[in-house]
Amino acid sequence: MAEHHNSLRSAQTSMANYPEAYDDALRRAAIFDAMSNTHRHAILAQATVLELGAGQIWQKDDTSQDFCLLVSGRLRMQQETSDGLRHIARYVLSGDVFEMPHDLDAEPQIAAAACADSTVLIWSNPVWTSLLAQDVLLSSNTARALTHILRETQTRVRQIATQDVEQRLANAVLGLLDRASQPVKGGLAIDFPIGRKDFADMIGTTQTTVSRIVSTWETKGFLRTGKFKFEVTNIAQLRAYAAGLDRNSPARFANQRKQARLALA
Repeated sequence: MAEHHNSLRSAQTSMANYPEAYDDALRRAAIFDAMSNTHRHAILAQATVLELGAGQIWQKDDTSQDFCLLVSGRLRMQQETSDGLRHIARYVLSGDVFEMPHDLDAEPQIAAAACADSTVLIWSNPVWTSLLAQDVLLSSNTARALTHILRETQTRVRQIATQDVEQRLANAVLGLLDRASQPVKGGLAIDFPIGRKDFADMIGTTQTTVSRIVSTWETKGFLRTGKFKFEVTNIAQLRAYAAGLDRNSPARFANQRKQARLALA
């Protein structure tokens, strides 16, 4: 899917222009748990709105730090080095919160790439800090949301440290299916465009390795792929791979032999 960079600060508009357009989706967002409509609307009134078209990339060009909520769409949080290497930190789905920092000393910078048309609510750091200082419920909800993100990150780090590539890929596919899937004939599909290179950059391996594993799964008949499309026809089989229960995989045996050699080195 084609991507293009834009400086999108000028595309932000006041939330006042969207008084009820996103109310149903916002009501379900974790940071607004147990809030009355009046309470929620008072917080929303201090946000700005950013619309991203599919393929657009938002990368901050100032030194501020924004607190953001994705109202609709799908975002890929990524970092790209000067020599073209990319790391995908996480996928942000509707209702998720995220931060958009800009550190002049950090390389590479974080960017948000829209996998589909997306709407983002933005609170500047001074505004959000002021809201948290005055609002115990908002502060508590935000802490829970950020703790959830931290736990997801810890899980990803543990998987990279302890699982072979095939198991990591199974967990990555399963994680997205659990959060963002749609029914298709004979199974479930990830509901936004995603390719083999995306999974490679997400789990810390090469596109060639992901392609080899995917081809094996397709041969076994529980996965169908197309251009930026992943469909699973046997979730139980995928969960077995994610749990490390399938011991017939050549990739897993090869990795176990490598680990054994390293342990003896």
